[in-house]
Amino acid sequence: MENKEVLLNWLEGNLTDDQVEREIGSEEFQLYKKIIDASAKWESPKRKSTHREEFLTKMQSVKKRKANTSVLLKYAAIFLIGISSVLVFFANQNIITSVGNTEIVTIFDGSTIKLAPNSSLSYNSVLYFFNRKVTLEGNALFNVIPGNSFTVNSPNGEVSVLGTSFNIIDREDYFNVVCFTGKVAVKANKQVVILKSLEGFENLSNKKSKFNDVSKDSSNNSYLYLNQVPLHIVLKELSNFYNVAFNTDAVSLEGSYNGLFINDNIELALKNVLYPFNFDFELQKDNIVVIIPRQ
Repeated sequence: MENKEVLLNWLEGNLTDDQVEREIGSEEFQLYKKIIDASAKWESPKRKSTHREEFLTKMQSVKKRKANTSVLLKYAAIFLIGISSVLVFFANQNIITSVGNTEIVTIFDGSTIKLAPNSSLSYNSVLYFFNRKVTLEGNALFNVIPGNSFTVNSPNGEVSVLGTSFNIIDREDYFNVVCFTGKVAVKANKQVVILKSLEGFENLSNKKSKFNDVSKDSSNNSYLYLNQVPLHIVLKELSNFYNVAFNTDAVSLEGSYNGLFINDNIELALKNVLYPFNFDFELQKDNIVVIIPRQ
């Protein structure tokens, strides 16, 4: 074994003094022994040692503070999430109308929604503050105050606006939107259709159409305006508003209706809807309306 390798093994504690002395000789061993004994007495300057200890102490203190801060932030986040969840849950608004009853909903930003009979509207008053979004099933007339985007989600489509008045009918598989003022974006049938004032869209024809300005205020509580709505859908709306049932055995319900929908006088409403199709009607007991051909 070479002297260098012997010394390395000795310094690492793998060889005893006697083994090293036999390998390299007594004289050389004593020389190395003196060097090692002297070096063991050397001390690093206390200033450096103190700085190192102070540094390590500070690092440990910082780590502890970071750990404590991390725990506090974690608990604070859990607390805030819990409070937010409770607020959001109790802020859910669900308005449901029964057959024959309407309701006007006023949201805190001033936007109003006239909910037709047999319809439902839902929104969250907390989330609405950040994102004006509501969900509709049925029929409703909207008058939206200008501001951030206002979105109506319904089963068959989505309508987005900034500030305008419009009407939505979403019943079963039928979807119809009429824009009275401003501009709306309608998402339906995997497409986006932009409607301007006095334009409408319905999903059966998948087309938009124009209509003449109505003679009555479209936002009047007694009137709605229907555009290209199939007659059988109109009769369902009449049933919802007036709580009546129709007997249509004597007629064929083909074609679509364009015009005013009166919701506070059943006789005027029936005349408005049925006369253009050359139909007449008979009001019978138990809220039955029989539709017959006009003579």
